[in-house]
Formats: sequence, C-alpha cells, structure tokens
Amino acid sequence: MRRLLLTILLIGLVVPSVARDRLKSDDYKGKVYKEIRVDDRGILLIDTLGNEHEVIESGERGSSGERQSQVTPVPPFPSNADIPEGFYTDTIIGISRIGGSVTVDANEYVDGSVVVVGNATIKGRVSGSVTATGRVRIASTGIVDGNVTGSKVTEEPGAQVVGRISEQRISIPFPENEWPGGLRTNPAEPLTVGLIWLLIHLAIAVGCAHLFEKPTERLRAVYHQNIFKALVVGLLFEIMLPVIAVVLIITIIGIPVALIALPLAIVAAGFLGFAAFCLFISDYVRAKNATSHESRFQQILIGFAILQVPVIGFFLGLVIDSEAMAIVFGIVSGMLLLIVFTASLGGAILTRFGSRYYGGRIEPGVHIGPDLTAVSEKTIAPEVKSVNARIIMAAGRFRLTKCSTEGVLSAVTGSYNRELLKYDYGFTPHGDSGDFRFATDSEGRSLLDLEGRESNWQIEFNGEVNLQLKTTVGAAKCEIDVGGLTLSRLDLEIGAADARVDFSAPNRTNLDNFTVEAGACKLQMVNIGNSRFRRLQFDGGVGKFVLDFSGQFDYRAEAKVTVGMGAMTLIVPRGLGLQLRADENWLSSLDFSKEHLVAVAGSGVYETEGFDAASGQLILTLEIGLGSANIEFK
Repeated sequence: MRRLLLTILLIGLVVPSVARDRLKSDDYKGKVYKEIRVDDRGILLIDTLGNEHEVIESGERGSSGERQSQVTPVPPFPSNADIPEGFYTDTIIGISRIGGSVTVDANEYVDGSVVVVGNATIKGRVSGSVTATGRVRIASTGIVDGNVTGSKVTEEPGAQVVGRISEQRISIPFPENEWPGGLRTNPAEPLTVGLIWLLIHLAIAVGCAHLFEKPTERLRAVYHQNIFKALVVGLLFEIMLPVIAVVLIITIIGIPVALIALPLAIVAAGFLGFAAFCLFISDYVRAKNATSHESRFQQILIGFAILQVPVIGFFLGLVIDSEAMAIVFGIVSGMLLLIVFTASLGGAILTRFGSRYYGGRIEPGVHIGPDLTAVSEKTIAPEVKSVNARIIMAAGRFRLTKCSTEGVLSAVTGSYNRELLKYDYGFTPHGDSGDFRFATDSEGRSLLDLEGRESNWQIEFNGEVNLQLKTTVGAAKCEIDVGGLTLSRLDLEIGAADARVDFSAPNRTNLDNFTVEAGACKLQMVNIGNSRFRRLQFDGGVGKFVLDFSGQFDYRAEAKVTVGMGAMTLIVPRGLGLQLRADENWLSSLDFSKEHLVAVAGSGVYETEGFDAASGQLILTLEIGLGSANIEFK
C-alpha cells in the first residue's frame, strides 16, 4: 500500500510541473492543423476541415524591429545541379512544420522556403525565405537566399542573409474544431477536472462503504462467489431496460416508476456496486501481498486507486497533450467503468439491493432425518494471529464460544433445513491475519414464519488469536460466551431475538471498541466486568434489557446507555465506583437507591461513596426516552 500511495503522490508532483513547463513553451504540437502555406496574404494554417487560419502580427515588434542585413549578398545557386559536388550532402525540397523546432544542419541544402510554427535554426543553406512564429537563429555556417521573419532573429558572425530581416511577434489562431478533450493554452484545466473527478468518486466510494456497510458487504460477497453471473445478470438487465421502460411508460400507473424510481434505483446500484468493487479488488491485493489487516477506509483506498489508474492515464494524456495516450486510456477506462456498472446492476438484482445474501456454499453433508443436513467446517492456520469475524444469524439457534480443540483457528458445526435456509461460510487469510464470515438466510420465506428448529449452529474461535467480532442476530435464539477469548472489538446487532451474552472468564486483552444495538428483543449481558472494555455504547429499542457489570472490574471505563421504549435493568456490584449522569424526562422512569448514590452538589451527577478511591470506576451516562431504567446494587 505504501508503494501505491507513493506512486499517486509522485503523479501529483510531476503532472503540475509538466503542465507548468508546457505553459511556458512555444510548442504548438497537438493542434489539429494538417497543412501550412505561405502566399501574398502571409502564413496560412489549414485545419482538418479545410478551414484557413491566418497567422497575423500581434502588433508588437522585437527589440530591433524591421532591419536590412548588411552582409554582402551571396549569389544563390541557380539549381540543384549547379551545387558543387560534396558541398552539401543532403538536399531537401522545402520545409513546413507545425509544432516543435526545425534545424537545417550544415550539410543540408533546402531548395525552397522554410516555414515553421515554432523555432528555426539554420546551419546549412536555404534557397528561399525563412518564416517562423518563434525564434530564428542563423549559425555562422548558415546562408539564407531570401527574407527571414521570426519573433527574434539571431545572426552569428559569418552568417549570410540575402533579403530583409523582420522581427515580429505572431499570434497563432486555434482552429474551431479540435479532437475531443484537446488542450488550448491551459493544460491545467484537464488536471483540475481530473482531480475533481477523482475526489468526487473517492467520496462516493468511502461514503457508500461506511453508510451502507451491510449492502456493500453483500455485493462484495456476490463478486467473490460468482462475478461472472453478476455480469451476465447485469448485462441482461441493460439489454431489457429499454423494453421495461417502454412497458412502464405505456401504463399510467408505471410512469412514475419508469421516470423516477427506476433511474434512482440504477444510480443507487451503481454507487453501491462501485464501493463494493473497490473492496473486492483490495481483497486480491491483500491476499497476494499477504499484508496485515487494513481498516475499511484503507481497503477502499487501495481498490479505488487500482480502478482509477486508466482514468489517471486519460487525464495525464490531456495534460501532456498526447492524443494517442488519452484515446487509449479513455477507451480502457470506459470499458472498465462499463464492467463495474454492469456487475453492480447484477449484484444489486441478485441481493435485492443488498438486503439479503445471495447463494453461498452449500455442502451436501449428511442428512439427519428427512429434513436436516449436518455441517462441519474447520480452519487450521497456525500463521494467523488476528481474525476479523463477521457473523450474520438470520434464524434458528446459535451459540458462540471458545474453541476447545487445540490447533484449530475456528470451527463451525450445525445442521439446517436446506429447503428453508441456506448458509455462506468462508475464511480468507492475509498473511498473519484473516477474514472469517458466516451468514444464514431464508430460502424465500419470511423469517417470522420459521419456528427456530430449522437450524442449529455453533461457532468456536481460538482463544489465543486476536479477535475482532461483529455479529448480527435476527429472529434467533442465541448464546454468546466470549469468556477467555482475546477480544479487542465487539459489535452486536440484536433484532427480534432472545439473546444472552456472557463474559464468563476475563478477556485476554483490552476491549477497545464495544457497541450494542438492540431492537425488539430480550437481551441479557452478564459479567461485563470481565470484558475489560474502555467504552461501551448501548442503544436499546423496545425490548427488555439486563446489563450486569459483575466480574473482575479493576479498571476505569465509560458506558453510554440509551433506552427508547424498553425496560433496562443495570446491575452494579458492590465496591465498584459508580458515577451516574442521567438524562430523563417526565415520560421516563429512573429508579435507584439513594442509599448507594448521592448527588454531587450543583452538578446533576450522582456518585457512590468513595468513587475516586475505588479500584474499579464506571462512568455511566443514561438517556431515557419513553422507557424505564432501574439500577440495582448486588
């Protein structure tokens, strides 16, 4: 990743300097003139459409203005045949060039005029006039049998000019038609547009990946499972889209869908799919380089940088005025954008815009009775020291605990009804870290219709491996016992579930991130003191919640507990120093013993006696809506 970011930094440093140098140069390369002429009207430039553009004086003259050469005239050669043998080894029939510089070497004879939109250097002989929009230098060996015109004319000692020398600044008209994206006089314009393009798309990718984490993860899973199928489904949708739009428009009720809902859905699918594709690309980079676990933002940045390489090449071609480079990279970036967009549409359709997981690996297993299939998965990876685990349990029964088998990193066992449910499991190593995922979903039935006996799962993790765990539980009955694990992060989302979370043994490390989101559920969390958390964020909805802070609580921690319409019971062990800040209203209810908590004068804060001297201290903030909270000391 360091090399990738360094490359982007170098491009950012080099491109502005290239643009700055081009602004100072007299190089007219890249303009779409195809012919240059000189007649009684002056210099004429002919563009690709046959239009004539006159090169005119700008009204400014050089330092010496118009002057007559004082050098003794040298009679011109009457024809090529009269040139002495060996005097000039190369003969050129006139020179006309648009852009760059022209040099007539000492051994060259030009039978005709030299006309250049740029600079000219004459070291040999020219049997005609020399006209340049830039500087003209006549070397000591140079001979010109005609007039010399340039923005500045320099004659070295010994140079011979037969004719008039004119110094004048000439303005070059731009043709009205240029190749798409071509530069005019300011190459910084495409550079600015390119940077804005990259920043906007980076903001979209980062915003979608963080604000819509679940949908992007499901799209990411589709890409890993079957990227080809996502492309095929997306391509079929693009082919059928005109037909679908026409069918909707010809029905009055379908007009709002065709004109509003359908375009918005396509844009949403494109944004989500682009963010998921960045994550998908970063997975391969991390697997190949065996790098350690990166944050979600770093993953997005890696995938985004790789996907934008053709775009950077396109804008770089505009900046350096390379038509071929811009066209090639423009075609590549357009094709890549089409592939990503097509895969995004297919993934959105397969996952219902990220609202559900698609497919998954279903093992035949062993049938238990007529309905259930047994599953057993184990991961052995002794080099892995850190695991980022993502678990989604839609329905059934679920238990998470410490692994009892030595040498096993993780284990999944259980049984499920294949006609009603499906599951997705995988482990991806990245050097000394790895990503664990497990998810269940229904086969087209409402989760509320399942009785819970259709699946029964147990997931185990090695206690010595640093674990970052994110678990989502739907309509399930679950028991999560994380006692004895090395848990550095725990994120819980509990829906319509009956759940119990137990820190039955002290955590082997500090729990730096601890968040809980509970909906209409029954949730009991016990022995929280063993978790060694630093800050707890608990958001409760309309359920019944119990938070028991018992355990080995010999440290200082903060907890913010929010209760909507639910009932909260907080159990505080005697001897633990508690400081309470409560935010309640006349619709809420807060009950605690005034014997154990006393008010701190003038602060609206309650504390237990001897709070500052206690070995364990809990700073608790309570926010109660329409619910109730009860603090018990045991």
